[in-house]
Amino acid sequence: MDAITGGQTVPITQTEMRTSIRKLLNEATAAFWTDDDLDTWIVEATLDISTKARCVEAETTVSFTPSTTAASVPQGAIGIEALLVNGGGLAKVRPRQFKHLHAGDAGPPTHYAHFAGQVYIHPVPDQSYTATILFWKRTRTFTDLPDEYYHLVQGFAVMQAKFKDEKYAQAAQLYSMYLRELQFQRVDLQEREPDTRATLRFADAVQEVGRGG
Repeated sequence: MDAITGGQTVPITQTEMRTSIRKLLNEATAAFWTDDDLDTWIVEATLDISTKARCVEAETTVSFTPSTTAASVPQGAIGIEALLVNGGGLAKVRPRQFKHLHAGDAGPPTHYAHFAGQVYIHPVPDQSYTATILFWKRTRTFTDLPDEYYHLVQGFAVMQAKFKDEKYAQAAQLYSMYLRELQFQRVDLQEREPDTRATLRFADAVQEVGRGG
């Protein structure tokens, strides 16, 4: 049995999500808590979960023409997991590391960085390339979330409902439960190895910097 929702059936539509929340609130039809209230809290929960857990994955393609090193990432993207060109992944670097790469080089892309809604590649493309971006996105639509996060949407909405009802102690307890469960879900299902100095190392540039070049 789930600590927040009592193990209810997973909802698959907006109406079913509202109904499941109302069961938890013991209010079968809209009265104190309106449908607009519930819809607002469902959106707030979805935005919060998709941002903190990075559980909504997507992919898209972008094109780089010769001498073009930047392309826009999709709206709502909050992080890039990989950039693939010709079936292979490019090495990720931080934007400030680009200055250590050879500015005059041209050829097939080998490195990328993500900054301010743009993805940058190095070296300067010597021809046109199509790249596949694997990324995490922020969303307002709860059905974009994996099923295993739906109970957190319910829990968040019930917590907000208790705040509206001025049941502050209950709301605080529910919020604490929500945050713990969200952290557990991220670590258990979504956690990825963080970028470290070792994983972002690119040997040739490090050697050049080390020689003062």
